Amino acid sequence: MHNSLTALLTQVRDGSISVADAALQLREAPFEDLGYARVDHHRRLRQGAAEVIYGAGKTPEQIAGIVDSLQRSGQKTVLITRMKPEAAAYLQERAALTYDAASRIGIVGPLPEPDGDGKIVVATGGTSDIPVAEEAALKTASSRDVSAGVQEIADEEEAARLAAEEAARVAEQEAIDRADATRSRYYATFGSLPAGDVDFSIGREAFIEEWSARINDYLFGSPLSGHGETFAEAAWEAGIDPRWSPAISNTESTKGRVCFKSHNAWGWDQTNWSDWDTAIRAHVAGLARGYGFTISYSYAMRYCPPNYDNWYRDTLNQMQLI
Repeated sequence: MHNSLTALLTQVRDGSISVADAALQLREAPFEDLGYARVDHHRRLRQGAAEVIYGAGKTPEQIAGIVDSLQRSGQKTVLITRMKPEAAAYLQERAALTYDAASRIGIVGPLPEPDGDGKIVVATGGTSDIPVAEEAALKTASSRDVSAGVQEIADEEEAARLAAEEAARVAEQEAIDRADATRSRYYATFGSLPAGDVDFSIGREAFIEEWSARINDYLFGSPLSGHGETFAEAAWEAGIDPRWSPAISNTESTKGRVCFKSHNAWGWDQTNWSDWDTAIRAHVAGLARGYGFTISYSYAMRYCPPNYDNWYRDTLNQMQLI
């Protein structure tokens, strides 16, 4: 888990994955979907007993796959119940399996050492109960370490939580620094912000909450209605004025009402997009990459050469409405 966690935090730092998506992956981290089984790696932490494989109905290959998943997660002893002899034979060629034919129990890995006082007696009423008795005895032996490793898992989860919080804090500061740098370059070139400044220092959550609401109010009743959060998130990640792209959509297509290309509300080259969210993120990223922090007269000359004067005036007026 450590390597995958490190990779995830690196992606957050580099901006290749959002904080929200990283948080979702961390919530899903205790589970591994193998297609035929969803393996629970933190069952011992939550319930006091590690994951047990119910062998009935599973192919030898599936049992081997689940064992491999549990061992990769750090589970030293894996208990398999109702295991058929052919499945045992298959697994014994691939893992250190101890198989008891009478109880149909398989155990991969070492049995834990006794860690308590006293004895447990498994009593039967006759020889016909021997398979059940053996199963009970082996289950008890394999679960002696019910609490073993629980603190280790808890410590790992706490470390992951703290690491995720730190990664989110670092990513937030990087976004603020990115916006500051983009704004500074604009100031150095043009001297002032025609539509007024935008405060990134309030942090990601407050920024997106504020601008989502303001942009949604502006776009209400249009095809772009309800996409304020996407505009705000994209502007936060790009470090540019969140009003710019929504305002251009009005100048170019009356907020998406008249588009000559699919989901292209900005007259952006000859591009078609499959949906509004993808289109919004691409346009905002393009503004950041090819222009700068916010609208300027010279940017208008590049964006709409045939009619840049009216384009600049109309777009700026719309930005001031948001």
